[in-house]
Amino acid sequence: IGENSMIDSIPYFGAFLCFICFFAGQKIQNKTKSVLANPILLSVLFLYFISFFMKTEFKNFDKDVEILNYLLTPATICLGVPLYKNFERVKKELFPVLFGITSGVLINLFLTTLLSRMLYLSNAEYITFLPKSVTLGVGKNIADDLGGIVGITSPIIILTGIFGNIIADKVIRIIKIKHQLAIGVLIGTSTHAIGTTKAFEIGDLEGAASSFSLVVAAIFTVILMPLFSSFHL
Repeated sequence: IGENSMIDSIPYFGAFLCFICFFAGQKIQNKTKSVLANPILLSVLFLYFISFFMKTEFKNFDKDVEILNYLLTPATICLGVPLYKNFERVKKELFPVLFGITSGVLINLFLTTLLSRMLYLSNAEYITFLPKSVTLGVGKNIADDLGGIVGITSPIIILTGIFGNIIADKVIRIIKIKHQLAIGVLIGTSTHAIGTTKAFEIGDLEGAASSFSLVVAAIFTVILMPLFSSFHL
């Protein structure tokens, strides 16, 4: 299976296909204006069906798009540019911003602990879900270090970001948040880098606050996860 697939035979064709699918998803979202037409979600679906019909093995596709993993770090660093431009505004309200991030991290960890007990998850399964709201590079490493199942942690983190990206606008309208920094903290703390793209669509200050929040939330989660992981034993 997959020997004659174009993805398998043409170098970096899979990476090129990822870009095409994402831009197609953006076009569909711009046309439909639907929150369900999320470019990231649509591109994942497009890639799944294309890979299925082209009979491409996952290991071959994963190797072909490996170059995109190397772009993840510089892309994340680029999120710091708007933060640098808006840092004075963030610094003026640093205490409430940090309080919001800390509250968000603690609520996430407590709720995950509670749900894992209600669902009778094993300790490995519990640790797998704990870092669901932090950026992928941090979440999968801390889950691996503490005994989680990395193969499940990664898609859970990605799905959390996609879901947050989809519902962010609606949640903001329902709970009637007007403050720009509060919007950024909400999105960055709960939906990491994927959600942060939605924050930038709302505004530069919201995006800057979200960038700051996802970094601080990741640090707090790394510090607190070893403590919370022992609660389930």
